[in-house]
Amino acid sequence: MKTLRICFIILFLALLALPAIVQISGWKDKTASFENKAEVKKPILKWRELNPFPAQFEAYYNSRFPARNSLLFLYNYFSARYLQKSPKPGQVTIGKDGWLFLANYEQQVYTGQLRFSEDELKKSMEEIQYRRKESASLGADYRIVIIPSKFTVYPEFVPASLIKYPGPNACDQLISYLHRYSDIPVLDLRPAIIKAKKNGPLYMKGDNHWNSRGAYYGYREVINWLRKDYSIPPPLEPDDLTFYDTLSTGNIIAMLGMDKYWHNTFVKAIPRKPWPQHKASLHPYPIPSDFAYVREYEDHRVTSDSTLPSVLIIRDSFTNAIFRDLLSCHFRSSVYIWDKWEHRLNENIIRTEKPRIVLCLVIESMVDCFNNYPDKPAPKNDSDTSAIVKP
Repeated sequence: MKTLRICFIILFLALLALPAIVQISGWKDKTASFENKAEVKKPILKWRELNPFPAQFEAYYNSRFPARNSLLFLYNYFSARYLQKSPKPGQVTIGKDGWLFLANYEQQVYTGQLRFSEDELKKSMEEIQYRRKESASLGADYRIVIIPSKFTVYPEFVPASLIKYPGPNACDQLISYLHRYSDIPVLDLRPAIIKAKKNGPLYMKGDNHWNSRGAYYGYREVINWLRKDYSIPPPLEPDDLTFYDTLSTGNIIAMLGMDKYWHNTFVKAIPRKPWPQHKASLHPYPIPSDFAYVREYEDHRVTSDSTLPSVLIIRDSFTNAIFRDLLSCHFRSSVYIWDKWEHRLNENIIRTEKPRIVLCLVIESMVDCFNNYPDKPAPKNDSDTSAIVKP
């Protein structure tokens, strides 16, 4: 027993001395930093202003002490994989059986923590009605497609500690309100995707997006919905594609800094026959300066069938490559715009492309985009004199 205590004391002292030993030895930590933080600069010692220096230097040293990145990685990995505890509880939720979920607005909408007020529902409907009217004036049919979040499709892997409030969530509220008070065409993919779970995994365990199989069943539902009003080919059958498994990481795993060491099965798909569509030249639409995925802002596909309608799709990261490959087979021209998750009308692009159909594809956790990024002009207030120029 005495020997064990001595060993623990020695181990404790060694851990305390480890940073100093590493610094003296000149060893460099090759583990890349995964913290999204601004770099802390080394403070300058000013003899006339000594008071702030100790705290500033402590912050500087804590941000770069030897082996910091490696130690943080070990902590994150051990906590997430073996303790089922999130090292970043405000960003990542650890689910059951190695499933990871985003602990942001996706979780808040799923649990019902975020809900619409009656006024917000009315404003959202009026915004969408405005977009429908403006699109129609340009010869386009504006429609909305709701993509389910991972929480909704796989609630069985959500941790039991996550409390779900009773009643409809924000997405349920909006869909119900639109069906009750308008004729706005909305396709809710949630029931179809949940039903398709019997065909195999549809979402990635370490990512918040669907995989190629999930994208396929989403595409299939969209095409069958549009075929009720438009003459387009039927969707491809599962046998027209080859689904296969590969190892991949995910964006949530990357948030924990484990993308090089934590991999899961990822379902991908390739066509058995060449796609009947191909990439076309892009229009130089202005890209938001702070948009991180510049190359993903616009995509343009065409087919050789001039009798098919054209489509403009306002998308986000769920409209991945396989989804675009599949959907583009059914239209003369397919233009995809990823407008920084704002899901605006993009009237200038409608005027240029002249699509017959405009699809706004939005994940259920971002249905507040119609309130947050309105295109409808604000009502004029006759009593507002702010714009009057005084002599």
